[in-house]
Amino acid sequence: MKQNEYNIKILSRNRLICIMVLILCSSTIFLKNYTPKIENKILAILQFTLIYATSFYIANLVATAKATVILTNDGILHIWKRRFFLSWEKDIKIPWNNVDNYSFESDRTCDSIIVNLKNKTKYKIEKLNILPINDDFKKLQSEFLKLRERSNEKTTTANSNHNGFEQ
Repeated sequence: MKQNEYNIKILSRNRLICIMVLILCSSTIFLKNYTPKIENKILAILQFTLIYATSFYIANLVATAKATVILTNDGILHIWKRRFFLSWEKDIKIPWNNVDNYSFESDRTCDSIIVNLKNKTKYKIEKLNILPINDDFKKLQSEFLKLRERSNEKTTTANSNHNGFEQ
């Protein structure tokens, strides 16, 4: 396998939700206690929409990190380009012999690549799919699918060779 590099943006749902709730609650308390009450419903709705959009934007900045994932013959390398806010994660090296299996999940808001390791831990990459984010996530996902196909071919070839020896 040749070395493939994928630049991706990783989302932390927990950070996104916590920061959004924190900003929305603090903004609401601030507006309620320190600004004059708005009687016009249209202006109140616009004000809430502005607060919501701002909190989502700030939370998205805080909850998004940039990384380069490199697939090599030895395994998976995860190199941080920009870590999450107030985070000190180290670069990750996962040898192929430690990988048990991998799967893909998709829901309304996120796509995920989940690599299950033999020590019962998971390496997970999530991508927010409700915003147009330009990165290599789909290429990485298709490369994992190719790896799965290659490993299935090797398994069927080994099984057919094994069956041939028993007869």
